[in-house]
Amino acid sequence: MHMENNMSNQTGQLYTPSRILRMAELTRLLGISRSTIYVKINPASKYHDPTFPKPIRLGSASVGWRASAIDEWLMLHTAPAWSEPENKLKELNDDDKTITP
Repeated sequence: MHMENNMSNQTGQLYTPSRILRMAELTRLLGISRSTIYVKINPASKYHDPTFPKPIRLGSASVGWRASAIDEWLMLHTAPAWSEPENKLKELNDDDKTITP
């Protein structure tokens, strides 16, 4: 029997299960080390990031992160970096339009 990835609940809305990222995939995706991830989730660390998604326990010795939570975190932390150069470019273009005698 074939099961689809998207299932319908009683209201007819689609349910898409969140993909789980293991540590190796998370480090590749974010481009940071395992130790940096553990520092970000450690409340006792001076580099603790309370906005970083918490891991979920998968077994007695394994954890993972919901891909959707990581996606949200990335969007929150990369949006200002993307918009800043655009604003600077707009300021430069606006300055070019002013003609001084």
